[in-house]
Amino acid sequence: MIRSIKSILNTGIVFLALFITETSTSCNKGNNQYVPDVIKRYPVCANGGIVDSFHYICLCPLGYEDTTCEVESRPKFIGNWSVSEKGSRSGAAQYAVNIQAGTNIYDVVIRNFNNYFLNPIKGYVSRDTIYILSQADQGKQVFGMGYIYSDLTGGKNGRIFLSYVVTNSITTLVNDYGYFSNDGSNPSLWSK
Repeated sequence: MIRSIKSILNTGIVFLALFITETSTSCNKGNNQYVPDVIKRYPVCANGGIVDSFHYICLCPLGYEDTTCEVESRPKFIGNWSVSEKGSRSGAAQYAVNIQAGTNIYDVVIRNFNNYFLNPIKGYVSRDTIYILSQADQGKQVFGMGYIYSDLTGGKNGRIFLSYVVTNSITTLVNDYGYFSNDGSNPSLWSK
C-alpha cells in the first residue's frame, strides 16, 4: 500500500514538473511580462482592421489591404492608363484615361472614361478590384468592375481588366465591354 502511495506521489510530481516546464516554455518573456503563445498568433491590425480570431488574420476596412491593413489599396490604380477595347456595339478603340484619388481613402475618379464622358466617372477600390458605381451622365448610364494585375508586359500592377456597360438612356441600347458573358464582348484592357 505504501508503494502505491509513493507511486501516485511520484507520478504527481512528474506530472507537476512537466506541467511547469510546458507552461514556462509556452510563454515568451518580453518587457518583464509573460505572454502566452496563443496571444502571439493574433496580428495587430492597423487602420480600423479587426482580427478574425478563427483564422488569425486581419479583416481590413475598405481602402486598406495586406496582412495588417497597413497598405492603402488605391495608389496602384492612380495614374495614366492606355485603354484598348471593343464594345458589343462599338468598334475597336484606343485612348487614354486618368485615374485620380477621390474624397475617401477608397474613392477614385476616372477622367475620359469610355473616351466619351466629359465629367469624371466615380468608382471605388477594394484590394485589387475597382468598382464603377452605377451613374448617369450625358444621356448614358454606366456601371462595371475590374481587376488590377501584374504580368511581364505591364509589370507590377500594370494592367486592369475592366468589364463595364454603357446604356443609352434614351434608346436603351446597351454597349457591353465584357460585363455580360452572353454577348461575346470582351473586357476593356487598360495598361500603364
